[in-house]
Amino acid sequence: VLLSPQAPRLPPLPPPSAGRHILTQFPETLAVSPDSFISITCQSSIDIGTSMAWYQQKPGEAPRLLIFGAYARAAGTPSRFQGSGSGSDFSLTIHGVEAEDMGVYYCQQHFSWPPSVTGPQTKISCLGCGCQLLNKDICFL
Repeated sequence: VLLSPQAPRLPPLPPPSAGRHILTQFPETLAVSPDSFISITCQSSIDIGTSMAWYQQKPGEAPRLLIFGAYARAAGTPSRFQGSGSGSDFSLTIHGVEAEDMGVYYCQQHFSWPPSVTGPQTKISCLGCGCQLLNKDICFL
C-alpha cells in the first residue's frame, strides 16, 4: 500500500522518561556515629498517597523490607526505624543508629506498576563502630 504525501503522520514517540514515575532519594552517602539520628528523604514525581516502602540491603544479602505504606514497620523491623510522609515527600529516620544498621537503603513506590526504585540509593557507613566488628564490605569509608 502506498501512502500519499498528505497521509497523516503519527506523532513522534515521547522520550523514555516522559510519563514515567521517577523517585529521587538523598543523600547518597552518610557517615554516622553510633547512637546518632539520621534521616533519608525520597521524593516522588507524582502524588502516590502513602504507597512508599523502604528497604535495607547489606553486601551479599537480599533486600530487607523495613517500612511499607509509608510508615508501617515490617515484621522484625526495630522501633528505631520510622517512616513518614505522604503525597510526594517521604522520609526514613533511624533514631539511635547501631552498627548493624550499616548498609544501603532505598525507597520503592508501590502505587503504579511496575514498582520503581530510586536512581542513587543511600549508603550508610559507621564512624567509630570498629570495622573489625562488622563485615568489612559494609565499612564504606
